[in-house]
Amino acid sequence: MSTESAKQFVKRMQEDKSFADAVEKLGGKEERAAFVKQAGFDFTREELTDASSELNAVDVVGGKCCGRTCEGEIAGRIDI
Repeated sequence: MSTESAKQFVKRMQEDKSFADAVEKLGGKEERAAFVKQAGFDFTREELTDASSELNAVDVVGGKCCGRTCEGEIAGRIDI
């Protein structure tokens, strides 16, 4: 498991609306975890939180915002 995988997941959630919608529509934690793993991502809840915080800090310090879902919001909405 890795924080790098979690970062890639967050970026995919931001960039691929159909993927994000599919993840968010899944019913339970186990179902989402299996779907995410099948999509090639492998991380813990803690790694997702760390990755989200790190990516959000980079965007804030760098002065950029995509105008879409913030990384921190993804970690808050997705229970894996």
